[in-house]
Amino acid sequence: MKKNGFTLIELVVVFVILGILAVVAAPKFMNLQNDARDASLKGLKGAITSGIGAGYAKMTISGQESLPYVSNISPYPDLNIPAQDLPFTGCTLVNPKKSCTFIYGYPDADSTSLQLVVANLDNSSDWKLVMPPIGAGLREIKITFNKYVDSSTTFDDIKQCYITYAPPVSENASYTLTMTPCK
Repeated sequence: MKKNGFTLIELVVVFVILGILAVVAAPKFMNLQNDARDASLKGLKGAITSGIGAGYAKMTISGQESLPYVSNISPYPDLNIPAQDLPFTGCTLVNPKKSCTFIYGYPDADSTSLQLVVANLDNSSDWKLVMPPIGAGLREIKITFNKYVDSSTTFDDIKQCYITYAPPVSENASYTLTMTPCK
């Protein structure tokens, strides 16, 4: 006589094997979103590094890379540095289109200067620049995914999935660029 179908033991063995596979494989697949976000942050960090290098080269060509503070809008009277043209589009003294500030040849950590050297790093794209509160004494900026930030989000609210940029603090120092991964 011919047997049709599976025995109960065969079905139990198949379900046990599928259960073991699910337990082993599910965590790997569930963490793919964080891995993708971390990869996006690493890509952005590379773009920022490249853009900062190109911006520093422009500042060097114009002879402004060693100035502790240079801006097209506001002079720095304590250092006897007047406002001046910068080698970026819209960063002129006459009819300036944006505020452009550089510290020792690197962009300042404000809402516009870093955007001069990194394409598509404006608040309308996939990324959001979050500034520390005024008077906090911090000269850094956090860059995170636009979807993690709303109008009530503060600098201290962002705990993961971001890049921190800070300009140099002295002529012989370099900027800092760190990535805090997603969890």
